[in-house]
Amino acid sequence: MPTSLAAAQSTRLGVRAAVKRFKSLINDDELVLDGQFIFKVRYLKLVLDTIEPLIDAHPQLLQLWKDKSQGKSLFDRMSDAMDQGDVPRVDTLIKTEALNNTPFMKDGSPQTTTLLPFLTRSGQGGENAYNLASGFLTQGKRVVPGTKEFQQAFAASNLSCRGAARIKELSLTRCFSMTNAVCGYLAKNGGMSTKPIKPVKSPGQVFKQPATRGFQLGLRKFQAPLFDLVEYAPADGLLNAVKQATRVLNAGHTLNTQVVPGRTLDNPSIISPEHSLVILAFERRDERFSRLQFGFWDPDATTTNAPGLEPGFGLLFFEDGTVAQDRVREGPHVGLAATDGGPAYGPAFYANGRLTTALFDVDLGAVNGSFDNRGQHRYQVTAMGARPGEAVK
Repeated sequence: MPTSLAAAQSTRLGVRAAVKRFKSLINDDELVLDGQFIFKVRYLKLVLDTIEPLIDAHPQLLQLWKDKSQGKSLFDRMSDAMDQGDVPRVDTLIKTEALNNTPFMKDGSPQTTTLLPFLTRSGQGGENAYNLASGFLTQGKRVVPGTKEFQQAFAASNLSCRGAARIKELSLTRCFSMTNAVCGYLAKNGGMSTKPIKPVKSPGQVFKQPATRGFQLGLRKFQAPLFDLVEYAPADGLLNAVKQATRVLNAGHTLNTQVVPGRTLDNPSIISPEHSLVILAFERRDERFSRLQFGFWDPDATTTNAPGLEPGFGLLFFEDGTVAQDRVREGPHVGLAATDGGPAYGPAFYANGRLTTALFDVDLGAVNGSFDNRGQHRYQVTAMGARPGEAVK
């Protein structure tokens, strides 16, 4: 065995050890489980923890906000709208109900004086809080209640009901930036290795999408239950990408990985990936068939809980073309025709291999287009990115 490979194997963590180290470095169970929604969770809690005591301490506010004679109270409806990121709904509730009794809303009491800014401020504070907090995370700093960074990101002067809705609305599209922030945090706190990690020397993009003239993708539209599948080209594209990825992971770094969730037959995210994951480690497994499996953390953690791992963590499986073709020759979906007139699904489709959460061919079937037959969110990788030149402090 070459010395360099032996050294990499001695310092590289296996998947389960990497999950344990990830949780130890992050040292924040809420961040691990809430992922891209963590700042929304904390912002909303601060808003509700501030305004509810004010409402409860003022008789007229209490009547306005907590009365349930017509169903859900204003407080509950406002809480739901903020939690769902429904900015227009929050705005409507503020204008038509929360501020509709202006005499006592401006009575000068400590409760109304403190509450009014929460109802009149824009949602910009929520967006600023998310950007500031994720920026601290990228710099390798923890963002938890009590720290200077947290207090700066979630200062009382920035809190508002519209801001709570806005930060949730923003969180829905921030999986990529959250994975980047977490990758940055891990790199600056030791990485996924038993030794200090070195700067990444590989290209920033391990493999790319068509617009960047790198790794090319093709789309075949199949009947249910397969839904969309990624066809990898050129012939050596996926294999070379996986080799580069293992080198980056051997160095103790993580990878921001873009995936297709597999939702609909004409999913546009094949070209523009819809979700991102953090790949932490890999290991070779040979039982039943030879493969590499990559352990990942999902910033939308509620959709991922692979057997044998903890909530929020999953496995991607890579098979080269020879293994993949051999395993699908007798698969239950062989011969299923593509709706766009392309070649039928079968061994030829996987001539270049595959990288997906499906351990077995039958797992590509999905009850609703999103989850496989093991109850795991179905992901197929379309791009992986490293962070070149990032050194450990």
